[in-house]
Amino acid sequence: GGENYIITFHETEDNAITNDNALSTTNYTNINPFVQILYVRAEDPDTGCFSVMPITLEVNPSPVAPINLDNIEVCDTNANN
Repeated sequence: GGENYIITFHETEDNAITNDNALSTTNYTNINPFVQILYVRAEDPDTGCFSVMPITLEVNPSPVAPINLDNIEVCDTNANN
């Protein structure tokens, strides 16, 4: 509804509940390669009420393009420019 919430991220649910050890939002390195579960805490600064929920970060390796590719040739068979 447009309210302002304080959002923090944590590596454990307990830390999110107690609001301890919030992670840096600009410099975080995951501890589990390719899949990391983090806990997000959203707190209403006026009431102190909060919610905690898990989020899963998934990193897929970049595909590797083949080094040697065949030439691509396209012929205009109907004289349509």
